[in-house]
Amino acid sequence: TLVLKIENVPVVDKLLLIPVIIGGIGMAGVILGLYCANIASIYSSKYSNAPNEISDAFQRDKLTRECISGIVNYIIFGLLIIFYSMIASSIGWVTVIVFVFWSILVVVSYSIAGNRTYQLSDVYGVAADSNRILCRIVTKRLNNKMFSSDVNFQNHFLHVAEKQIKLLRLISQYGAGFVQRNNTDNSTVIEFMCNNFVIVKLYWMNTLEKFQV
Repeated sequence: TLVLKIENVPVVDKLLLIPVIIGGIGMAGVILGLYCANIASIYSSKYSNAPNEISDAFQRDKLTRECISGIVNYIIFGLLIIFYSMIASSIGWVTVIVFVFWSILVVVSYSIAGNRTYQLSDVYGVAADSNRILCRIVTKRLNNKMFSSDVNFQNHFLHVAEKQIKLLRLISQYGAGFVQRNNTDNSTVIEFMCNNFVIVKLYWMNTLEKFQV
């Protein structure tokens, strides 16, 4: 509304905008193809023979899915702008601004996803989502009086925690065997164990606070 109230606002030239959008879609397609190729190579070399739970955790990695979803939605948004330009007389500046910012986010997402790909190349990197879920349960859910005083919520969190702890145990066993078979550096094992100890520490601190009260 503010843009429409400003006088002498230049009209968006569709003949110039459409090639830019097509170029952006092509760039996003190349980025998506490179990222999927990297993910596929990591999966075939590290996770093809892993237990199903670990393979599923690799495929459901939160950051990976968000980056891929953002790139795919960007491509769809660009195609919708092209189709809209065929039937509309003009394109609003808000749409152009959104497209420009989204193009920047696609490039940033690729850099973030590339870093995450490097982390997932180590088997212990799959434990990041499990650690995040367990930390959220310990620090937030168990401290919430509505959740902590309700048996149904407690049973739900118990099942979720058991599932994540089982996954961490499988990652520990599979990662240890992978390190032994390939004679790779085991420094990431220390980080993996430290993250687990942090969760245990947070749990005991929460328990002691309730016991003191």
